[in-house]
Amino acid sequence: MSRESPRRMELSLYDKLGATAGIQAIVEALYARLLKDPELAAHFAGENVEAEKRRQRLALCELFGGPPLAEPRPVGLANGLSDAHYDRLLAHLGVTLVGLNIQIHLAAEIETLLLSLRMAKQTKAKQEAA
Repeated sequence: MSRESPRRMELSLYDKLGATAGIQAIVEALYARLLKDPELAAHFAGENVEAEKRRQRLALCELFGGPPLAEPRPVGLANGLSDAHYDRLLAHLGVTLVGLNIQIHLAAEIETLLLSLRMAKQTKAKQEAA
C-alpha cells in the first residue's frame, strides 16, 4: 500500500507578500517615497493620489496572482513615465521592499515582473507606431 504525499500548492507572489494587506503596505510605502521625489512627484500633480494608490493596489494584487480586477486595466506604475523615470521608480521600489523586509528573492520576482511589463508596453508601442 503506497501513500502518495499530498501535492504542495505553490503560493502565488500575492500570497507570499501577505495578500492584499502586504501589497497595500508596499503601495503606501512606495507612494510616500515617490511623492517626496522632485522628479516623480510632478507626475502626480493634480491627481487624486488616494484613488491612484487604490488602483495601483488592485492592479498589483492581480499582477502578483491575487484576485482579478472587475475591469481589466494596465498597471499604472509605468503610465506616462519615461524610461529614466521608470528606472527611478524601480529604484524607489527596491528601497521600499528592503525597508519592509521583503525577502530578496521576492523583490527580484517583483522587479522581473515589472521589467517584463515595461518591455511588453514598449514592444506594443513600437508595433502600433509601425
